[in-house]
Amino acid sequence: MNKLEQPKSPENKESHNERLSKITEKISQEINSFAKEKIVGSDGALKMDRFSQINGGHLSKDDLTKHRENIKNREVEWSGVENPVVLENLKKEFNLYGLKGDDLKGKAIEKWRKKKENSKPVQLERAVNVLFYKMLKEKYLVVRSSKHDDYTNGVDNLLINKETGETVCAFDEVRGEQKHGRLEDKDHKIVAKAEAGGSNIDYGLGFESNEQGEKKLVKKSLTGLPMFYLSLSSEQLDDLLKNVDDNLDNKTDKENEYFKLFVTEMTEQADKLLSHDLKNKELKAKIQSFRHEFSELIA
Repeated sequence: MNKLEQPKSPENKESHNERLSKITEKISQEINSFAKEKIVGSDGALKMDRFSQINGGHLSKDDLTKHRENIKNREVEWSGVENPVVLENLKKEFNLYGLKGDDLKGKAIEKWRKKKENSKPVQLERAVNVLFYKMLKEKYLVVRSSKHDDYTNGVDNLLINKETGETVCAFDEVRGEQKHGRLEDKDHKIVAKAEAGGSNIDYGLGFESNEQGEKKLVKKSLTGLPMFYLSLSSEQLDDLLKNVDDNLDNKTDKENEYFKLFVTEMTEQADKLLSHDLKNKELKAKIQSFRHEFSELIA
């Protein structure tokens, strides 16, 4: 190293999150411009309220109320606020002294939710969304799923073919250092999911053409989707984040490298699923179509 050069300070988790947020906001603006409505929030996730019947969607007011209640119940469960010991620890961790009862629980869940958004698993989910959007945005719409579909159906991202209007697949992300536990468990679940007919989505998208041949975005539920998962170690995730170009039209060598790694992983999983005797012929055809289309991307 030249004596005048100073070593670069390592990018920490906070700077990664800030950078991801800025890039994701750009992606959200492009998606909303394409959709001609604010279909995703600044976090890149599908906005549940846009799927209500009053907003041209397919879900009733009761559907949304039920889904929001389910989200609330899961956050109460996962945060542990109903456990007095856990709640006391959260109060100490987030300095919530002076609050009691429901006020304390509500604030603790809010802080827990924010901490979750800055965690490595969510970083990976957001990084995958950014990478796939950049690499595929000319032909595919890549969106983070709604919170309901994330919590209830275990889906983080959706991949929709702009030309055919079909949702090609759904995917989830798992950190690679968990491969001796959760990764193998996920692998088993994905095979089981395919054998049961695939993944279902309540907040899904598609495209339909009008009489003039113009494509229109359609909000709808989806069934029988191929489901894949993508994994990276913490070290690989940090490496990817350090090399993501903020310009959505530029692709770095590292971005190409990790995209190829992910697509290879997905096609290998498709091969594994196709090796099973899947009873659902429609799902099998979707997996075969995905396998053919995405193999060409890394040929």
